Amino acid sequence: MGSGYGEVVANLFQKCCYAPSQLVFDQEMKTLIKDGGTIIQKFLQNTPKENWSNAYFRGKKYGEMCSNIAESFNSWILDERKMPTYQMIDNIRVKLMEMSSDRQCEAERWTSPICPTMDDEMMKMVEVGRHWNVCRSSDHIFEVRDEYSVMVDLQSHTCSCYQWQIKGFPCAHALAAIFKDGGNPYDYVEDYFTTDFYKSSYSYPIIPVPDIEKDEQSMSQEFVIEPPLTKRPPGRPKVKRLKSIGEETRPNKCSRCGDATRHNRKTCNAPI
Repeated sequence: MGSGYGEVVANLFQKCCYAPSQLVFDQEMKTLIKDGGTIIQKFLQNTPKENWSNAYFRGKKYGEMCSNIAESFNSWILDERKMPTYQMIDNIRVKLMEMSSDRQCEAERWTSPICPTMDDEMMKMVEVGRHWNVCRSSDHIFEVRDEYSVMVDLQSHTCSCYQWQIKGFPCAHALAAIFKDGGNPYDYVEDYFTTDFYKSSYSYPIIPVPDIEKDEQSMSQEFVIEPPLTKRPPGRPKVKRLKSIGEETRPNKCSRCGDATRHNRKTCNAPI
């Protein structure tokens, strides 16, 4: 099978992952199995859908569907990864210690009940739904109309677009209903997105590990950690993180002509 097969299957699999409801998931799954053939059928047999799909996941992912956190961390410790084991671990510890302290200090300056990034996101969604038609059905159920009609239940924190349930953060439909009800949108946000929750994550400092009190015996050659007995694999080791499906790459612009192409200033032939 050619490279086109892998791209098609990856896109179909992604649609199954992000399907907001079980009905949509089952529809997308039929297409995936049909176009994927025997290979994808064997793969799915050992891959429980509740482990990777929005529709069947039993917990809360808060909208996260990729491993960018792990990949970003690997990129963040790019220099440390090349060090000997003991030095690598100690440098990562110091780096984490400084990061935790910086974020703790930064969070102390926040004034919004939720983290600034999510506060900005909420304001954008409020603006999107500002002119939508919102009708009350009961004391906590509303019908919101934009291009189509959805039902919002403020008591159960659900919307028929399923985005509120998936992310734990009110969607634009829910925010329109909340303002129609005269409520405070911050009261409908999961604790995960709040400033207090963020502060609590960095409230326990990483304690320094001083070695000034260690005696010479503990610093002697007898305790030096030797490298593991491993064979280096062929080829150059990978240091860049793997990009997620659908992740856009920012184009590089030529500093001479300003064109967003693959060439650079040295190889530019554009007339100036």
